[in-house]
Amino acid sequence: MLAITYGNLYFKWPKIVFSYCQTHLSNMDKVSYKGLINECFRKIRNYSFKDRLKHLTDSFKGEVFLNSKHKEKYYRVIYEQDLDIYDISPRYIAVIFLLTSDETLWNLLEHTVKPNGFDFNKCNLKLISIEGYAIYQMAKTIWTGKESIEISEIADVDLIDDKVFKAIINASLITRYGTDIFLITK
Repeated sequence: MLAITYGNLYFKWPKIVFSYCQTHLSNMDKVSYKGLINECFRKIRNYSFKDRLKHLTDSFKGEVFLNSKHKEKYYRVIYEQDLDIYDISPRYIAVIFLLTSDETLWNLLEHTVKPNGFDFNKCNLKLISIEGYAIYQMAKTIWTGKESIEISEIADVDLIDDKVFKAIINASLITRYGTDIFLITK
């Protein structure tokens, strides 16, 4: 089970996702990606997960999105829905972030996305990859608050590649910190 620390509070996964304990990051120039990762996941005792986090923070190059295509698709979806990313739920932003990270998954779920939520039961998942399924399960966990993916699955390098791991971790950060995460550059 994933656990995240918030201030002096400790939340078991997925409680943090919808407890809406969004923290606004002040002094963004002083906040590091590694520091946020360490703060959020410091109580995790799964060593494979910790190793993956270390690799992720060591390889961080100042971009939360997976690539320029992911970033473009994400902002296009937000624009087309005429949403202000500062006025909507961090959970919603995190789910859009995840779903737009996988083209096949997005094509299957795009029609289920509404400004007020998602209907995860209205799609056929036969065409998605294992990585797409992990993204789907994480998005579902964030939105519904019911654990659909376990920390051991997220930590498994044979199950989830580094790119999908990055998307899952960054969506968790978005859920917690909101859109301030997009301002992290170091």
